[in-house]
Amino acid sequence: MQEKVDLLISFVENLNGTLDCLEKSPFSQQLTKACFCLKSHDLIGLDIIKKSIEKNINDQDYTDENFIQIKKQILQLICEIEQDFQKDVIPISTAEDLFLNLSYNKFYDIFSEVYTKDFWGKAPYYRLTKISQAFSIYSEILNYEPFEGVFKWLEKYRPPMEAEISGQLFKFIRNILVHFPFFDNWNEIWISQELVNWKRPNQSIDKFLKKFCGKTKIKYRFKENLQKGFTYVSINFPEKYDNEKIYLKDIICEEEGVKFTLVMMLKVLNTQVESVKNEID
Repeated sequence: MQEKVDLLISFVENLNGTLDCLEKSPFSQQLTKACFCLKSHDLIGLDIIKKSIEKNINDQDYTDENFIQIKKQILQLICEIEQDFQKDVIPISTAEDLFLNLSYNKFYDIFSEVYTKDFWGKAPYYRLTKISQAFSIYSEILNYEPFEGVFKWLEKYRPPMEAEISGQLFKFIRNILVHFPFFDNWNEIWISQELVNWKRPNQSIDKFLKKFCGKTKIKYRFKENLQKGFTYVSINFPEKYDNEKIYLKDIICEEEGVKFTLVMMLKVLNTQVESVKNEID
């Protein structure tokens, strides 16, 4: 299936080049977004492409035979990819369906709120409560079996450390927020070897710090829809792990860092979303 997805991306990018020449900018932007989704293993891109083409390409308005042929190839490939995907789908139980619907809907609600200006003007404790909830929901959703395959795919096809960031790092942050819930804002949160191992050593947080302590800083950039250019964020692993305080804000900052983490979470979660319900603008 991956080969077909790669071929589809090639066809869509070819189509996009023609659209740019025709000055069909909004339509072209939708296809660019869809290709980005597919490159991130987010099959919601299939639905974006299909709905965009059905909405914007009328054979009567486009007489170029090559253009029409590319359109047909794209729609045929989407059909084949969806059929291949359905072959591997394991039907979910009623309980799983209930849990996933509640979890996804709440995560999407928090994601939308975090990306508003109003959210960052609210009290630090309110922000921390919502952020903690998002991390907890994400962590619980990852117990859904298909995500094991998603992380194997990330390790194989995505840039180095992306699987570790989307999995182990976010779980590490979630565990700090859950197991040490006595801080009132993001910038106050700290841990140390002594605090982490207050009950017993070699648990999840302890293992993470032992594994990643001293690792090289990782820099990322991501796009916010309402802003020009990119937002930049760094992940700084602790230089040492002992009884000195390690502040969460020094590993990843609050505003840009949380926005980045939710974008990465969304990319992972959307791998299990088959369609887009809302109409594409």
